[in-house]
Amino acid sequence: MMEEGVLSYESPLYGRRTGQWRLEPMTLGQAAAFFPEYDPKALVQTYSVVGGIPAYLEQFDPEANLLANIEQHVLSKGAFLYEEPEFLLRQELREPATYMAILEAIASGASRVTEIANEIDKQANSLSRYLSNLERLAIIEKETPVTDPDGRGVYRLTDQYLRFWFRYVSPNRATLEQGHTTPVRESIADTFPTHVSWTFEDVCRQAVRTPTFPVECSRVGRWWYNNMEVDIAGVNEQTETLLLGECKWTNDTVGPGLLSELERVEPEVRWRDSDRSVSYALFAKRGFSDELRTLAAERDDLSLWTVNDVVNLF
Repeated sequence: MMEEGVLSYESPLYGRRTGQWRLEPMTLGQAAAFFPEYDPKALVQTYSVVGGIPAYLEQFDPEANLLANIEQHVLSKGAFLYEEPEFLLRQELREPATYMAILEAIASGASRVTEIANEIDKQANSLSRYLSNLERLAIIEKETPVTDPDGRGVYRLTDQYLRFWFRYVSPNRATLEQGHTTPVRESIADTFPTHVSWTFEDVCRQAVRTPTFPVECSRVGRWWYNNMEVDIAGVNEQTETLLLGECKWTNDTVGPGLLSELERVEPEVRWRDSDRSVSYALFAKRGFSDELRTLAAERDDLSLWTVNDVVNLF
């Protein structure tokens, strides 16, 4: 509304603004104020559902558990969040059905243009306009390896709630329209840790961007090449520092093996090969083995972060 009514060329107020600022979704640290009694793990889980949009955050009852909130405020017909993505797309875009199909394909794991096209049975060269419009609305983003910002990228949903909705609500609309929320809720409970693991990676990247993180990075994202991938990669052009990190949202403690995997990948990350210094950061839901903690205490280039540590960075 602001873009069309105030900022566009056709607007009678065009050219009269004194400035403009596009508000981004809240980080986990900012969203935490909506749930002051939640522990860090519950915060990450809740953020993986409603993300950082204040209107979505305030729908959840901070006194209720997460699955109860999901069932009442997301899966139930008539709830504010039940049809929110459809309402958003109908309001902003023509051909909402095509956009819905694209977003559902991305939420299910398709990230490249050819994969998305195959998933929705369209020609890859016909998708550029749709993808561009979704990028303009900040619903998706084109992500490139952090060491190659001009390279070929992949698409991902930027909004946590839309990612949740297109993964769990959209494919089960027929069931939910009949008022059967229980089987969908049970399906969510079975696969929810996998869903949250992606959000935990995103939250850890947010934490790396905070001023309190010990390794300063000018760019933070992911890195991948062929079948190799690193959850968190950061670079600092001035200090020629490369940060590599991995995130584990599992019920097992993390041992030295994860560090060894990162160290094996490090030579393949092509960025300032000869002059750079490299730091490692490991993030874990369950924590770390005594062996890995001892190793971290002996090394200046390795830091370990529990969920509590991550939340305290914000």
